[in-house]
Amino acid sequence: MANKKELITDIGFFLITGPGLIGLFFLRQTLPNYVRYTGLIVGIIWTLIGVSFLFDNLIRRKQQAYMPLKSWLDDIKQKMERFSERKDIKLFLKKYIRGGYPTDTVKPVICPSCGADLFEAYYEDGNGTAAKCCTCGHKHYLLDSEEHLSNEKIKFSCPKCNELPVHLWVGLSHRNTGDIKWVYVIFRCPKCHTLDCMLEWEINYGPTDEIEKSLDKFRSSEAAREEK
Repeated sequence: MANKKELITDIGFFLITGPGLIGLFFLRQTLPNYVRYTGLIVGIIWTLIGVSFLFDNLIRRKQQAYMPLKSWLDDIKQKMERFSERKDIKLFLKKYIRGGYPTDTVKPVICPSCGADLFEAYYEDGNGTAAKCCTCGHKHYLLDSEEHLSNEKIKFSCPKCNELPVHLWVGLSHRNTGDIKWVYVIFRCPKCHTLDCMLEWEINYGPTDEIEKSLDKFRSSEAAREEK
């Protein structure tokens, strides 16, 4: 259910900044033209944003909790940042791999419990990676790591600035059969913005459908919120 105060505030904001500014263009002929046209453009933009916002909440989310305007805008911003970051990761992997196994799939690691994307990472060469969410504390294993990691795993820190929490991405290279051949775990440091490969390993068995499906739990923060 929507919080009534939040709903009224958000709708009021859009009425003022959307149709309200458009109305000034027609009703205030005495205003300078640059003011009227600026108001018209801003009003149209906010009206379109408002329609998208209300559609998203009242249609797509009618069975879910109401998402206030600020949270909705933050969610849009986060998705745009992740889209941009995905391109950076793909470009990095292309340069990093060179003569190795090219990636055909790249996925961000997002906590399925709370939707956060900052983790304390643990690894062991050749055996995989575990990620502990810095927000809710849940621990997650990437692909088949849980079967192979020992108690001697190492806590990862950024090699450039020693920052512990990092953002993680998984790059996969598949065989012609569709099974995973090679795994790359990429990190980006939130402090110094270093982007590099934390660990890579080969998967020499098949089928790998089930372990690849385990990556689906690292879905978007939007999906994680929708379940709450």
